[in-house]
Order: sequence, then C-alpha cells, then structure tokens
Amino acid sequence: MNQQLPIGKIFLASFAFVALHWKKILEISLIPALICLPLLTIMPELMASAEKMFTGVLSEPVVLPANTGFYLILFSYGYISLSINLYRLVVLGEQSVSILPVSDIGKIFKFVGLTLLLGIASAIPIVFGNLAWLSLIVSFLLVPITLNFINIAIAVLLKYRWYLLFSTHMNLFFL
Repeated sequence: MNQQLPIGKIFLASFAFVALHWKKILEISLIPALICLPLLTIMPELMASAEKMFTGVLSEPVVLPANTGFYLILFSYGYISLSINLYRLVVLGEQSVSILPVSDIGKIFKFVGLTLLLGIASAIPIVFGNLAWLSLIVSFLLVPITLNFINIAIAVLLKYRWYLLFSTHMNLFFL
C-alpha cells in the first residue's frame, strides 16, 4: 500500500480553485493587504536593524522605527483575517465570507493561541540541540493539530485527537 503524494493534482486543483474564485479572493484580500501596508513601509529600516543585530555590529544601539509593535499587531491581524476568510471560502463557499475583516475576537485569539502552541512545540528540537530527527518527529505529531486552523475558521469545536489513516497522516506531513 505505497501511495505517492499527488503533488501535480494538488497544484492543478489549487490553480482551478483560484481561477474560479479569483474575484472573491481579490475582494477578501484587499482590506487585509491595506492593514499590512504600514509594516511593509518600515521594512527596510527593520531589516537594517536586524542586520546590525545579527552581524554583531553594535557600536551604536539598535533603534526600531516608531510604532513597530503596533504595525506588527496590525500585520498579524491582517494575516489572520485573510487566513480565516480563505479557509471559510474553501470549506463553506463564497456566501460565507465578506469584504470586511474578521471581527470575532474569539476566533482571532484561538488562531493566535494555536499558532503560539505550534511555534513552541516546533522549537522543542532546537532546545535539545537542533536534532533533525527530533524535528521531523515533532512535525509529524503536530500535523493533526494544524487541522484545527480550519475548525477555528468555520466555528467547529476543536479536536485534539484526529483519527487519520497513516497514509493520510503521511501525505499531510509531506504536504
């Protein structure tokens, strides 16, 4: 029972979905893109500050641009709003999304919480000495938990135990 991952079919299905729903995707992307714009305007300054920090050239203190924290929060909100709307578009159809960004605070906090949980869990192999095999094992175990992003978007209860076939689990891991 050796199944191959149908990468070609996945790309073709994704292209077909975008071709069929391009107007709605553009509509739901417009406001989140505008929300993310302030961070993009200060990005060259942030990159210069990061370069100073990582190269060790700290003869002068690193000063971040004004309102960097606020712009990061705006960017995160725009990204989360776009992600939730795209998940809803794919799963529930065009009638389930609107041009306005997501305003449900509960969904936003659940999305942020799940992102933090996955980020912390993914950092475990780094804490133990950057072991590649441990990183693969942790990533494999986190695959079912990432499916909860879809549950958050469509307002379904979160599941912590998914009963996936091993072949499905492997396909999602490689995807």
